[in-house]
Amino acid sequence: MFSVDEILSVTHGKLVGGEKGGVFSGVCIDSRVVKPGQLFIALKGDRFDGHDFISQALEAGASGVILSMSHQLRFKNKILIQVEDTLTTLQEIARAHRSRFNIPVIAITGSNGKTTTKEMAASILAHQFRLLTNEGNLNNHIGVPLTLLRLEPIHQVAVIEMGINRSGELRRLCQIAQPQAGLITNIGPTHLEFLGDVEGVARAKAELLEVLEPEGAAILNADDEYFQYLATKVKGGLITFSLRSQADVMASAVVLHPDYGPTFRLKIRIGSKTGELEVTLSTVGKHNIYNALGAAALGAYMGVDLDMIRQGLEDFKPVSMRSQLSELKGFRILNDAYNANPASMRSALEALAGLGSSGQRIAVLGDMLELGGPGEVAHRELGREVARAGIQYLITMGSLAEQIAQGALSAGIDDARVIHSQGPEDAAEAVLRVARPGDYILIKGSRKMKMERILEFIKNS
Repeated sequence: MFSVDEILSVTHGKLVGGEKGGVFSGVCIDSRVVKPGQLFIALKGDRFDGHDFISQALEAGASGVILSMSHQLRFKNKILIQVEDTLTTLQEIARAHRSRFNIPVIAITGSNGKTTTKEMAASILAHQFRLLTNEGNLNNHIGVPLTLLRLEPIHQVAVIEMGINRSGELRRLCQIAQPQAGLITNIGPTHLEFLGDVEGVARAKAELLEVLEPEGAAILNADDEYFQYLATKVKGGLITFSLRSQADVMASAVVLHPDYGPTFRLKIRIGSKTGELEVTLSTVGKHNIYNALGAAALGAYMGVDLDMIRQGLEDFKPVSMRSQLSELKGFRILNDAYNANPASMRSALEALAGLGSSGQRIAVLGDMLELGGPGEVAHRELGREVARAGIQYLITMGSLAEQIAQGALSAGIDDARVIHSQGPEDAAEAVLRVARPGDYILIKGSRKMKMERILEFIKNS
């Protein structure tokens, strides 16, 4: 609940319609789902302008609207508040709402594995706390504020995934969320178009550590190339996780099974939470063990019992289009179509190569976007990775993905086993030409490529 006076105070807005004294039941940015009594905030994006839908929102029952100074509107008996920037206003309202709750907020970021780690952590913490987490992938400058606006008195902990593509964005998200602890999964070549290079990625992710108070805690991957750099930014407690070296949370005796998730021995040494556990994950790939270690470290930091940590990890189910292993028309599909960058592509290829004791391995790969100038080189190198992984067939989709095909050919893959497709239907037809029942097929590319459409064409063929 927000009063008009509270909104004016938080946003420094100008009341140009209606009167003070009213109360809003909540905040909404989508006129299609606005509820009676809510405050509609008209955001302007690259492909939409919420100001075009103000009438629709008011007709649906919104009690008031926040709009930019550049728009002049009049609606009888409706509260209208003008502000300099509606996005900043949304963020400031969320920041004020978060301040109402004296609960721990834990921020999770990194180049890869954010969502899986968040969901694993949520599966652990739900055994002991009433949680708030991001819905789906609402992890950016709009999604994080919307998530925080869902905070209610019942919540005891909030686990907030934070995704960025520009310097300064993570610092801003932390100003809004005010986290007590932060987890960085890893540092890799993502959003290089905006961050410049991997060092730029590391600096941007380190913003989380720079805003944590000394009484807070940072949870870091000790095996990451940028661990030492990140560790220098930590002002409070440091908790580490690792597969290769001594750390507070470790995995040993790792077995990567051909047809289901890995098993490993989980070792935890965090305060009074000390012990060893046998864990089996339901999601494939060595990279998901790292996600599990980070989530386990977070659980131990929050005081969850070790048995509940194990149970939470084993209860976890893969998130849609992220390392999902399923069957379709006799094929074993590794659906990792949600997004892609060079590091996550390598992890997915490694997972594909380790699946099954028989059958072919087929990689269907799309463009990796937002890599900037190094993009073509990264795609060609990925093609060579495909060859080194021993993949039997490579099917590519997208203009940049042609470079994946070229890299694979230069590394010695027979040209009859490399197919470049013109779109999802063409890629599906290529899969159906070369695949046999029992084969393993990886589907992966950047989000804008919508690689999951290939599976729809296979399903409906």
